[in-house]
Amino acid sequence: MEEIAKKVPLFEPAMGEPAATADRPLPINLELWLHRAKVHTRKYEFAEAEKLLNKCMLYWPEDGRPYVALGKLYSKQSRFDKARAAYERGCQATQGENPYIWQCWAVLESKGGSIRRARELFDAATVADAKHIAAWHGWAILEIKQGNIKKARNLLAKGLKYCGGNEYIYQTLALLEARAERFEQARTLFQQATQCNPKSCASWLSWAQVEMRAENNAIARKLFEKAVQASPKNRFSWHVWALFEANQGNTDKARKLLKIGHAVNPRDPVILQSLALLEYNCASPNVARVLFRKASQIDPRHQPVWIAWGWMEWKEGNERTARSLYQRALSVNSTNECAARCLQVKNIT
Repeated sequence: MEEIAKKVPLFEPAMGEPAATADRPLPINLELWLHRAKVHTRKYEFAEAEKLLNKCMLYWPEDGRPYVALGKLYSKQSRFDKARAAYERGCQATQGENPYIWQCWAVLESKGGSIRRARELFDAATVADAKHIAAWHGWAILEIKQGNIKKARNLLAKGLKYCGGNEYIYQTLALLEARAERFEQARTLFQQATQCNPKSCASWLSWAQVEMRAENNAIARKLFEKAVQASPKNRFSWHVWALFEANQGNTDKARKLLKIGHAVNPRDPVILQSLALLEYNCASPNVARVLFRKASQIDPRHQPVWIAWGWMEWKEGNERTARSLYQRALSVNSTNECAARCLQVKNIT
């Protein structure tokens, strides 16, 4: 924490001195502006959201929430230097006592590959508040990705020590046990996770996938049911369950699950894409085309739909159509991994 403090200068407000308490708007305005900024962000109205968050920081510089929201806003736009500056400014303004800002900053650095810096920031978050569970968990996930399993376990244990039982901690510990094929220990930890929060779709779903791996299919189905009951609109649950049934040869069951998933998530292209591929595998290319077209209309920038559709047309011998669809995929993004595979196939056709 002391090392971090040396690197962060004393707080000097960029927008002038904070308003005197008597000059501030009523506190309810802070809540309203934060809410409106959130709505603007969801609508991709970033400039409007930024203005509101800056107003929040001007009148309430000691409140950490505007800095967190602004950092996430900049990150969403890939303006990472601005996000970093927002978090740094927030740490200055809150005198290093807000763990949420430290933790968000740590996540930013982790995603950017600055692992050492991320560790320092996660450490600062836990010093600011030892009961900040997200910091312990986020730091543990970082160490798992770096292959430091022993360190990760130690951090998760500290999270339990300082914060008590927590579904995310238990779930991550369970997945570590499953990775080592210690399935009984994993089950015990999943039970603890679901006891902490019976409505945790993620815990039920992760447990189901572990049972799939252990080839306990009947148990996996029951856990998938628990997952969709916990969160009926969680498209990932319907999707993974359907893929499981399809792999078991239960095509009708898989189709039914994907249709339910689409009904509760009508704006999700991924479920329609999987349904289209299922229909194609059932020798119904015309039905698949209708579904691919619908998925592409829902989200024209969802690149995998164009690639999957192009693959189907190529398999059907429609090379010109396939090339056109691959070109649409490349127009979405020509630099990512999907684009590389797309170019490879496009050159073959």
